[in-house]
Amino acid sequence: MKIREALANPDDASLYQIFGGSQMELLKNIVESNGFRFFWLDGSQVSSREEFYDQIEKVMEFPYLGRNLDALDDCMGDLDWLSGKGFVLYYTDYARLLDTDHDSFDKILDVFIDAVDFRRQHPIPPLYILFQVPQGKLFSLRVLELD
Repeated sequence: MKIREALANPDDASLYQIFGGSQMELLKNIVESNGFRFFWLDGSQVSSREEFYDQIEKVMEFPYLGRNLDALDDCMGDLDWLSGKGFVLYYTDYARLLDTDHDSFDKILDVFIDAVDFRRQHPIPPLYILFQVPQGKLFSLRVLELD
């Protein structure tokens, strides 16, 4: 699926994988030209759940974040302090957390899935979460193409 198609249909809000090297500038331009907010989570800075909380709080401009999974779930489902037609979180270098704290990565992934599903079921701007995958596949996520 092409990213422009996915952004045009809120029912397509989901977790996706993008193959190849980082294409952040192109992706950011596509996302923002469609009226969505773009957030980049640099996973090279994340090797623990605490570092993840530090990064996600800054990147997504959370006005508050209790340092636990329930609070993360609340914030990801809310996002009412942000404006935009929808939101795209681009997570690069996710493998660092996956390799160092697999349990935390799995739990965070569950929160992402819950937040995307919650937002899709309510009349609020959708959330798309994109994982930059340099090689191979990330679980069974759908593939998203930029062009």
